[in-house]
Amino acid sequence: PLSEAETHTYVNLLVSELHVEPEVFASACRELRKATADPFAPSYNVAVAAELLGDSFTKGLSDDMAWATEITPALAGLQGNPRRIKRFLNDLTWRWRAADRRGVELRQDVLAKLMVLEDQAGEDFQTLFNWQMNADGPSPELVAAETLARGGGEKPAPAEKTADVRRGKEKTAVDDEPPVDADDAGDAVTEAAAAWYDRAATRRWLELQPDLREVNLRPYFSYFRDRLVIGSVAAGLRPDLQVLLSKILSEVVAVSRAGVEAVGKLPAPDQDEIVLAMLDSVQRHANGPALFPLCEIASRVPRVAPTVCEGVARLPHRSLTYAAVIGVASRLSVPQRADVLAGWEASPVDAVQKAARVALRPRPGR
Repeated sequence: PLSEAETHTYVNLLVSELHVEPEVFASACRELRKATADPFAPSYNVAVAAELLGDSFTKGLSDDMAWATEITPALAGLQGNPRRIKRFLNDLTWRWRAADRRGVELRQDVLAKLMVLEDQAGEDFQTLFNWQMNADGPSPELVAAETLARGGGEKPAPAEKTADVRRGKEKTAVDDEPPVDADDAGDAVTEAAAAWYDRAATRRWLELQPDLREVNLRPYFSYFRDRLVIGSVAAGLRPDLQVLLSKILSEVVAVSRAGVEAVGKLPAPDQDEIVLAMLDSVQRHANGPALFPLCEIASRVPRVAPTVCEGVARLPHRSLTYAAVIGVASRLSVPQRADVLAGWEASPVDAVQKAARVALRPRPGR
């Protein structure tokens, strides 16, 4: 693996190779090899490049080396693997040039930091996208998480019953939950940030430069659509419905619940499009973020309930977890869940069968 200093030199050499003639570059490499025999020799930076390349050292190369220097700390997430670094730079250059052709100004260091998260933690990358789509400027959750990582904030004190930030940890009885007000939403943002900070890998990513607290990442995500589109159906939604869908899938419960409620106010054709997009997502990833809010929509909008229940009932049993079955049952109304659970109760998958039987047990007072 390359050290950080070696990564800096390697990245600058790759950039230089794009700007100078092959024979000039080969000569510079030979001279650099001789210089690096000295353990105290400087890395290949702008000053060294200007000396070695002479007239071939142009302003364009100087500018490119400047942003290459800015992204080197972010490349630490690639564990100094030269092949991964080169692929990473090729991808970054392609995305940056695509934006430039459209007149969109992206910072290479910001783009690089996002690409490290995309490469190392796809689920967290999707989470960050969902946060950003629910924000008009910088994501409040990311701002809070970066502040924690840089020593400028305090983690929330543990509570007996914390706000349910991640879908997999929500309470099973939705109708027992109190309404969420603005203060609860603020608490959820703080706890979402703390959950990120608590994970060592994500904390290391947050500590990378640059600081993203004042950056609106929305334009950047346009160049990650291959990783972020939920499915082919969602890709065809109108922009306003795509924004609503991102809110429904938010990990912040207050935001997601508001999105679910908004579906009930849509015209019937728009409701159908949202439901079909979510069913498409559930069929691709049964335990993903769309399953529970889809069932909540069915409970609130009876006209779509048959479509939702039929789609959920047809999910492959082996793709479901015990928690998913219990969560579905708690969100559907009693008549809706009866048919779904009947098929799951006879499942050959033990976890699904046991969860369905637990969910079908009568509860006192219900």
